[in-house]
Amino acid sequence: MRKYSLCILAIFVSFAATAQTAVKPNKQLTAVFDSLLQKEFKANEPGASVIVVKKGEVLYKKGFGMADMELNVPVNADMIFNIGSITKQFTAVAIMQ
Repeated sequence: MRKYSLCILAIFVSFAATAQTAVKPNKQLTAVFDSLLQKEFKANEPGASVIVVKKGEVLYKKGFGMADMELNVPVNADMIFNIGSITKQFTAVAIMQ
């Protein structure tokens, strides 16, 4: 369940950063996120695209795992995912809060 929570968080964070393109590298931040996300998203398992934005600046942007396991396509940072109807309940909870 934790892996799915990270995916949903990544999706919501990516919506907030749609217009952002410049990445300001921070080695310490990059190392922390890499270690956390590489534990959750193995190279040969379904993955996610992650972006972290603070005050309009992209701090971290990277893809983990596989986008298509059948065709052996890895996730990249700019990949677009079809999310279908899985976000409706999360949107409803966010609105109610």
